[in-house]
Amino acid sequence: MAIVVLYVGGVAFVIGLGTSVALGVGAWRLAAGELTVTELLLILMLTAECFRPLRDLESAYHSS
Repeated sequence: MAIVVLYVGGVAFVIGLGTSVALGVGAWRLAAGELTVTELLLILMLTAECFRPLRDLESAYHSS
């Protein structure tokens, strides 16, 4: 049971960390004038899609 909790927590942490890094770097570049708001939103949507396989793997792990 403890391993499952650590796994789920680890997956959620990695997804949250990756999204936070993308948002932070994107906001930094937006403030510097290197990105537009539209480009930042696109990056954030693509970041969510990059983590889709990890979420799918987690849900497959829990379904078995």
